Amino acid sequence: MTFALNQNNADPNQWERLLGLTAAAAADGVAVRPQVTARTVSILLGFQTFHPFAFTPVWGQSGLGLLPWRSRWPGSVATCRCASGSSPKPERWRRIRWVMGFMAPERSYLLGNPPDYEPSGAASVTGIVAARGAGVWETFLDLLLADGGRELLNSPVLNYSDGNLDATREMLVRPTSVFGLGDGGAHAGQTCDASTTTFLLSYWARDRREGRIAVEEAVRMATSSTADLYGLGDRGRLLAGMRGDVNVIDLPALQLHRPELAHDLPGGARRLIQRADGYIATVNAGQVTVEEGEDTGAALARSSEEPGEHRTPPAVPVHVDVRVDGGGGPVLGRALRPGLGRDQGRASGRLRLLGRPHRADHRCPGTRRHRGPAPARAGHAVGL
Repeated sequence: MTFALNQNNADPNQWERLLGLTAAAAADGVAVRPQVTARTVSILLGFQTFHPFAFTPVWGQSGLGLLPWRSRWPGSVATCRCASGSSPKPERWRRIRWVMGFMAPERSYLLGNPPDYEPSGAASVTGIVAARGAGVWETFLDLLLADGGRELLNSPVLNYSDGNLDATREMLVRPTSVFGLGDGGAHAGQTCDASTTTFLLSYWARDRREGRIAVEEAVRMATSSTADLYGLGDRGRLLAGMRGDVNVIDLPALQLHRPELAHDLPGGARRLIQRADGYIATVNAGQVTVEEGEDTGAALARSSEEPGEHRTPPAVPVHVDVRVDGGGGPVLGRALRPGLGRDQGRASGRLRLLGRPHRADHRCPGTRRHRGPAPARAGHAVGL
C-alpha cells in the first residue's frame, strides 16, 4: 500500500502522526509506503500562468485573458497598472477565495532564475513590500512584470507551513518513505514538477546549507527505491542483466532554470517546461537517447518498431568513473548493457563527468521528447 504524504497548512504536524502509523505497520510486517516529493507542492503565478489581477473588473473588461500570450503581453502592462491603481481594498481581496487561497501575498515568493524553492520570508511579496515601503498590489505587479512578464512567483500549497523544507526532509529520509509524486498533466500550465528529480540531486545532495542528503542516498531514492516499490525488478540498479537505464550527470554543473511556457501540445495548448544544465547523456535500455542535451532519435526509432521486432545488441561491460566536486577517489560503477552507438568500439572505457555546460528539458507532463530524468518513471539509474 502506498499513499501521498505532504505537510498541509490545516494540520501542519499530521505528517508526523502518519509516519508513526507507517512505522508501527512496518513493525507488524505490513508494508505501507508513503510517497514524498522533494519540495513544495506549488502553483506558479505569472502572466504566463494566472495571477490575482485576472480577478479584477478591468482585466475582465479588457479581454486580454482570451488572447494568445504574445498578443496579450503588450496590453497587459497598462491594463494591470490600471488594475493595480484601482485594486479592491485589502478587506475585499480577502473575500476573493481564489486570490487569498492560492495567491496570498504573504505566501507568494519570488521564484527567480535560477529558481529558489526554499525562500525566506524576505522573498515573499509582503517581505519585499516591507523592504521597499511600497503598496502590496503595486509590488505584486512589479514583480510579475519583471523580465518582460516572464517572472514567476512560487505559491506553495503544501510542504511550506513552517516557511522552510525541514518537514519535507524529515518525510523524505524516514525508512518507510519513498521519493515520488509530481503533477503529471492536470495542471500543466500552472506548475512544473518534472524537475523534482534534478532538484533532489542539485539541492538536497549539494546546495542546502544544513541537512544535506548524501549523493548516493539521493541516487538510491530516485532509482532503486522507487523501482522496488513498483516491482520493477529489471531496473533501478547498475547490475549485470538489468536494463541499463543511466543518466550521466555533471553534478557540479547541475542547475535548474526558471520554468517557461511552451505551446506544443495538441491544438497549440500550453504547458510549462523547465530546462536544466548538467546532463551529459541519458541511456535507456542501453541506447543513448539524449546526448549533450539533444535527442539522438533512438527513443523515437524504438517506439516505431512493431511488437517483437526490437532486437537488443549483445551486452558489453561499461565503467562509469565519477568525480564529485573533485574530492576523494573515483567511485566505479560496472554494468552490463548494450553497445552505445559510436562508443561500441571502446565500451570498456570510462565516462567522466566533465565541467562543461549540458542542457536537459523537464517537460510537464512528460512526453517522448522528455529530456533529463523522468520523475514519474521508476528506476533510472543515475550515473553518479
